[in-house]
Amino acid sequence: MRRGTASILGTILFIGILFSAIIPLFRTMRQADIVFEQKKLEVERLDEQRELEYIEVFLMPDGENIDVIVLNRCEVPVTIYHLWVNDELFSIPVTIIDTQDDYTFEDQ
Repeated sequence: MRRGTASILGTILFIGILFSAIIPLFRTMRQADIVFEQKKLEVERLDEQRELEYIEVFLMPDGENIDVIVLNRCEVPVTIYHLWVNDELFSIPVTIIDTQDDYTFEDQ
């Protein structure tokens, strides 16, 4: 009788320890999958927005300086972070150009 009771209690204890280790593991993995899917959807949404971007850039010489005209021809606002002309980086403030609008960077 004692051997049978000890085996049953040992089995129940083993199963309890097993479930207390495995169930949190599966819950953590499921939560990580949810976070991964959210990030994946966010990246896909940003990629779709980038596909809609269409800008036209015109350079207008003005003596020694160059005026840069950027025309936004797409359906979403465009953010300009950097401006390169002939492999030279010009420091400009971060500029948001609204839909179907234009902006002129003067004296570059």
